[in-house]
Amino acid sequence: MMKYYLQLIFLFLSMHFINAQTTENFEAESVGSSILINGFTITSQIGLFDIYQLNGTGWNGISADNKYIDNSSNVSPPGGKQFTVSRTNGASFTLKSVWLYLATSNAMGLNVTGSCSITGKLAGATQYTATQTGFVANTSTNNGFTFINMASYGGNNNSNTTIDSFIITTTGDIDYIAMDALTWQAPTSVVNSSVSNLNNFTTCSGNASAAQSFTVSGSSLTANLIVTAPAGYEVSTSSGSGYGTTIALTPSSGTVSTTTIYARLAANATGDPSGNITVTSTSATTKNITVTSTINSPPSISIQPSDSTICTVGNNTLFSVTASNATGYQWQVNSGSGFTNISNVTPYSGTTTATLTLMAPASTLNNYQYRVIVSGACTPNATSNAATLKISSLSASISSQTNVSCNGGSNGSATVTATGGIGTLTYSWAPAGGSNATASGLSAGSYTVTVTDANGCTVTATANITQPTSAVSGTTVVTNLTCNGANTGAINLTPTGGTGPYTFNWGGGITTEDRTGLAAGSYSVTITDDNGCTGIVNATVTQPTAITASITSQTNVACNGGANGSATVTATGGTGTLTYSWAPSGGTAATATGLTNRFRGYRHTYLFMVTFRGYCRYSYRAYCRYIYRNYYRC
Repeated sequence: MMKYYLQLIFLFLSMHFINAQTTENFEAESVGSSILINGFTITSQIGLFDIYQLNGTGWNGISADNKYIDNSSNVSPPGGKQFTVSRTNGASFTLKSVWLYLATSNAMGLNVTGSCSITGKLAGATQYTATQTGFVANTSTNNGFTFINMASYGGNNNSNTTIDSFIITTTGDIDYIAMDALTWQAPTSVVNSSVSNLNNFTTCSGNASAAQSFTVSGSSLTANLIVTAPAGYEVSTSSGSGYGTTIALTPSSGTVSTTTIYARLAANATGDPSGNITVTSTSATTKNITVTSTINSPPSISIQPSDSTICTVGNNTLFSVTASNATGYQWQVNSGSGFTNISNVTPYSGTTTATLTLMAPASTLNNYQYRVIVSGACTPNATSNAATLKISSLSASISSQTNVSCNGGSNGSATVTATGGIGTLTYSWAPAGGSNATASGLSAGSYTVTVTDANGCTVTATANITQPTSAVSGTTVVTNLTCNGANTGAINLTPTGGTGPYTFNWGGGITTEDRTGLAAGSYSVTITDDNGCTGIVNATVTQPTAITASITSQTNVACNGGANGSATVTATGGTGTLTYSWAPSGGTAATATGLTNRFRGYRHTYLFMVTFRGYCRYSYRAYCRYIYRNYYRC
C-alpha cells in the first residue's frame, strides 16, 4: 500500500510540474489498432506493434490498466525490436515520459541484458537519442514496467525538445516491448526562422544596402506572425519593393507556411546600426535574427603627404598618406608635364599602397611632385596634395688651413668649400671658429664645420690644426770660472722647440749661438725660430771666491847665520784643497821651517804661494832680519 501512495505523490507532483501535459493510457483504443484516436500512429520496424489488452497487465503509473502497445502478436525474430510513434500530419509535441515493459521473447524474462534507445525526430531530422540499460527485473515492481523520464533518461534532459515522432529500439535479448502511459505535451504557438543571424550588411552612406533573405514559419498560432526590423533596417516579402519596419503574416488554421523575408539597411541608416530582427506571435517564443552593419563613407585623407628632401644622392625616401574608408591607392608623379600613374619600377615601390618608397633616386628627379588617388567602397575618390622631392647633393671639404705658428698660439685658420645644396648655405664651426666659411684665431686642435642648406640638409668636414710640438727654448752647458776675477767662462747653447733655423740675441749686438771669454755673471739670450716665435734662455757663469792668506805666526832665526826660522800661513777662499809653496825655501806645507837670514844686518824675505787647483795663486813675503847686538828677528 505504501508503494501506491508514493506513486500517487510522484504522479501528483509530476502533473503539477508539467501542467497542460497529456497522458495516454490507450484504454479507449481498439485492440489490434496501430492508428490511435488521439492523433498518434504506430509504425513497426522489427516485430508487429499494436494495441493489446489483457486484464491485470499494463501500468498507468498507479495500477494495471489492461491496455497498452506491444509486439505480442509477433515477437520473432529474436535480437531486439524497433517501432515508431508519430503524430498525425507531422504535428509536433514534446515527449515527457513513458512506461516500458522490457523482456525476453516469452514476455516473462524481465532480467534482460540489452539496452533501450529513444530517438526523437522532427521533420525527419534526429533531435536526440537517449540510451540506457538496467530496467525493472520483476513484476512485483510497477507490474514489471520501468518509468522512463525524458528529463533524465540517458543522462540528458530531452523533455522540452520538440519532435514529431520518436523511435524505440532495443538491443541484446530484449525481444518483447510493452509501452503504456505515454505522457506528452502539444506545443503552444511556435514561430520559426531559417537563420539566427545574417551576414554583415554594408552600404555607402545615404544608400540602402543589398538585401539578404531568410524564411519564417509558424504553427499553432492564434494571432499574426509579426516580423519586426530594428532601427536602421527594413524588411519586405519582395526583394525589390515594399520595405517597411514590420511585416504581418496571417496564419491559416493556425499555420503560417514557410515565407521568404528580405531584409536590408535603410538608406537613412547611420552609425553602423545592429540589433535583432524579431519573429513573434502571441504566446509564441520570439525568434531573434542578429544583424550587424557597416556604413561606409567615401575615402577621406586625414594626413597629407609632405615634401621630402634627400641630402645625399643614393639615400632612400618616401611619401605617405593616412586615409579612412580606403580600399586602394594609386600614386602619381609630375615631372613637369602633368600627373601620371606610376608603377613598381625602379626607383619606385609601394605605388598602390599608402606609402610610396623611392629607392636611391637620381638627382634628375629633383623637384618632381608626387600625389596619391585614394579609392574606397564608396565614391568619390580622394586626391591628396602634391608633395615635392628635393635632392640637395650637399658635400663639403676643408680646402685650406693654416697651422698655429708658435706652440700655445692661436693664429690657426681653416677654410671649408661646400658644393651642391639648395639655397643659401650657412656654416657653424665647433668647438670654436665662428659662422663663416673660414674660421680664424684657432689654437691647435680638431675643428668640425657643419654646412647647412636651405632644406635643412647638413654635411660636416673636419680640420686638424697643428702647432710646433713645443715652445721655443734651449738648453745650456756653462763653463764656470776657475779663478776669481778671470774671463774664462763659456756658454754652450742648444736651441729646442719651435721650427728651425734659429737666430740669437744676447744683447749688445752679440748674435752668436754660443759665448766664450765670459766673466762671472748672468746672461740672457732671446731665441727666434723660423716662424718668428721667441723664447728666452738664461744662464749664469760662476767663479770661486778669492783666495786670501796671512802669516799667522813666525819664528825668527835665533843667531845670525842660523837656520832655525819658521813661518805659518793661514789661507781662506778658493774651492777645494789648497796647496802651498814657499820660496826660496820652506817646503810645501802651511808652515815653513829651517829658515835662515844670510845677510848680516839686513832682512831676508821668504815668499810663499797658496795655490787652488794649480791655477790660482796667492803670495806673501815673510822677512827675517838681523838686529844689532847679535839679536835677530825675522
